[in-house]
Amino acid sequence: MQREGVKTLHPWLSHVLTRQIPCAALVATMYMSLLWLGIIASQSPFLGIVAMLVAMVLNLMVPAVLGFVALGGGVQFAIKVTWISALMVLLFSQFNVLVTVTFLLLYGMLPLAAVWVLAADSERVGRSAQLLAVGIVLLLLIAMVASSVSQGSSFEVLMSEMMAPFFQSVSVGMTGSDAAELEALKKMTIWLMPGFLAFSLWGIWFSSLLLSYRWAVTYGCIQESEVSFLKLKLSRHVLLLLPLITAVAGVVSGSLQVVLVMLALTLAGMVAVQGVAVAHCWFKARNMGIAIVMMYIVLLLWTMMIVPFVIVGFLDIWFDFRRQTTPINGGK
Repeated sequence: MQREGVKTLHPWLSHVLTRQIPCAALVATMYMSLLWLGIIASQSPFLGIVAMLVAMVLNLMVPAVLGFVALGGGVQFAIKVTWISALMVLLFSQFNVLVTVTFLLLYGMLPLAAVWVLAADSERVGRSAQLLAVGIVLLLLIAMVASSVSQGSSFEVLMSEMMAPFFQSVSVGMTGSDAAELEALKKMTIWLMPGFLAFSLWGIWFSSLLLSYRWAVTYGCIQESEVSFLKLKLSRHVLLLLPLITAVAGVVSGSLQVVLVMLALTLAGMVAVQGVAVAHCWFKARNMGIAIVMMYIVLLLWTMMIVPFVIVGFLDIWFDFRRQTTPINGGK
C-alpha cells in the first residue's frame, strides 16, 4: 500500500534508474554535458550561454542523482553504477585519466559515503556535512600538490598563473594607484580563492545530499522524516580547530598559509550555515516568515552580514540553541 503523499516516478525514469547500465549512461552523460553542450556554444552566442547553463546544472546534479540511486537501490548498487559510469567517462573523454578520477572520487565515491552516513541515521546531517568537507579539502589539496610538483612552483605561483589572464585583461591602461590597488586585490584573490572554491563545492555537494534525501522521501524510497540544513550541527572539535587554524594562518606564509586559509574559510563557511539555520529556526518557531525572507535577502545583497551568523553558529555548537527551539525538522 502506497503511503499518502508519496509520488511515483515516470515509468521510463524508473526503468533507467533501477538498471545499472542505463543509469550509468545517464550519469556519465550528465557529467560530460559541459564538454558536449560546449560544442553548441561555438555555433551561436545566445544558444551557447543557455547550453552552458544547462550543462552546468546537469553536471552539478550528478551527486544528487547518485545519492538518490543509493537511497533507492542501495549503496552497493550505486557504487556499481559509479564504476560503470567511470568507465564510460574514460571512453567519452578519450582516456583522460584526470577527468575520470575527478568523477570517480569527487562526484561518485565522496557523495555516496556521505549518503551512507546520512542513511544510517537522518540526525547525522552534521557528520555527513563534515565528511563532505574533509573529502573536498583533501581532494583539492591533492590536486594543488600534484599541480605544484609537476610545475615546480608554490601554491601561490600556481594560483597566480591561473588568475593571470583575468587580471591582465583588467589591468590594461591602469597606472599609479589603480595598478597598485589591482595588485593588492590580485594577492588577496590568490590568497582566498582555494578557500572559496572549497566552500562553494561543499555548499553544492551538501545541497545535493539534502536534495537526494528529499527525492527519496518524496518517491517512497525511504520512510524517514525529511532532512534539512536546519538540522546541521557541527562537531565541537570545530570550536578548537577554527580559532587555532586562523591564528596559525596569521603568522605563517607561503603555501602553508594558503592551505590554512582554505581550511579556515571552509570551516567558517560551514559554521555560518549553521548560524543561518539557528536564525531560521528561531524565526520559524515564532511564525516570523517575513523575517526569514528578509534575512536571506540581506545575506544575498550584503555578504559581510555573514559574520554575525558565523558567531551565532560558533556559539550554537557549544550551547545548542535549537534544543529549545521548534520546529527544527525541515520546518515541520
